Formats: sequence, C-alpha cells, structure tokens
Amino acid sequence: MYQILTGLHVIHSKRIVHRDLKPENILIDQFGNAKIADFGLAVMMKASEYYIPPAGTKIYVPPEAYSLNRMTEASDVWAFGVIIVELITGVHPFEGRTQDETIANIREGRKKPLPDEIQVEWTQYRCRVCKASQ
Repeated sequence: MYQILTGLHVIHSKRIVHRDLKPENILIDQFGNAKIADFGLAVMMKASEYYIPPAGTKIYVPPEAYSLNRMTEASDVWAFGVIIVELITGVHPFEGRTQDETIANIREGRKKPLPDEIQVEWTQYRCRVCKASQ
C-alpha cells in the first residue's frame, strides 16, 4: 500500500486527481508491486482551481462530492482509506443492502463498526481517513 500512497503523492504533486481510485484500479504484478491504473477520469487541476467536478465509482466517491459537488486530491486519499478498510475487514466501511443505501451511508457518514478483533489503532486510522474533507 506504500506504493499506492507514493503514486498518489506523485500525481497529486502534479495537481492530478484520479477521481476513480478503487480496488479494480490497483494492479499488483507478479513481484507484489502495486500500481494505480485507469486514469480515464483523472483531471489535472489548473493553478487557479481548488476543486473539480465529481466523477468515479459512486461507492468510492467521498461525501463532499455529493454534498458540495466537488472533489480534490483529498478525495483520492478518502477512497484509499475505504480500500484499506475493505482489505482489513473484507467489507466496504459504508456498505448497505443496496448501492443506493451505501451511497446514503457515505453521504451521512454512517460507517459500519469494525469487528472487535480489529485493533484500536485501525479504528482511529479509519475515523481520520474516512472523514469528509473540509
């Protein structure tokens, strides 16, 4: 996952927002190297821009994309946090019975509780990463 964070750092340093970070867009080669793929929805922000219109797979789009109709580099970090929680628990942290319910959970910040066997540190990490950016 360090390689994904490094990749995000590189694209964000160039003011590129991926806008569709999800497990399917993380490729792992035979040596275990991770790469970010599918930049079809990526946008390079202009120097005068602080945010861009939302796009991407709805269950990996952060709350501010729904409430404020905007995305930033922080949106990619939020999606990465969701992916990390999925890797640890096997479940999307905002999972509902339907995609619409999952989206409603994201919009309203209703996260699923982590299983008891998950360490407290992960709970604290998830709370920081899955918070809507201001």
